[in-house]
Amino acid sequence: MKLAIPLVAVALLLNACSGGVKVNTDYNPEADFVSLVEYDWISVSPGKTPPVSLSSEARNEVRQSINRALVDEGYRQSDDGIVDFYVNFHADSQDKVDVDAVASTYGYYGYPGWYPTDTAVYVQQYKQGTLMIDIIDRTGKKLIWRGTGEARLSEHSTAEDRRKAIDEAVRKVLAGFPPKPQ
Repeated sequence: MKLAIPLVAVALLLNACSGGVKVNTDYNPEADFVSLVEYDWISVSPGKTPPVSLSSEARNEVRQSINRALVDEGYRQSDDGIVDFYVNFHADSQDKVDVDAVASTYGYYGYPGWYPTDTAVYVQQYKQGTLMIDIIDRTGKKLIWRGTGEARLSEHSTAEDRRKAIDEAVRKVLAGFPPKPQ
């Protein structure tokens, strides 16, 4: 069954405006990142689409954001099919629950308490968004870099707010590309 995440969910993709994006990157240390200049989007084979996919409008918004971020870093999207690397991305959201228990205590004569009186339990339901950006080698079509960003999702009221949130999330994920030499 194919589910579509609406554009609103993509804009929520990582609560970028609050700075709460947790980013992880991984890469092949043998890959030559210095020679990467021109890129294109890799074609996904039919039947290999992830079980959760974005609406076409949302997918285009994320693609445009990734294109802007890569061009700003000096990469060029190929117009002749000759590329140094391919790009792909995946986005998903999951329902999450946080449960916190806070115990109250009492003491005597103004001293801190040692005796529990009651416990308050706070339950918070939220959606967590994940954005994964892949950089793929042109020759073997093997993954050479992956950046993943995760954060709580939040709603943005206007299309401009959504675009800014997506742009910021993409830039935070791509901040680790290319990896810095060690």
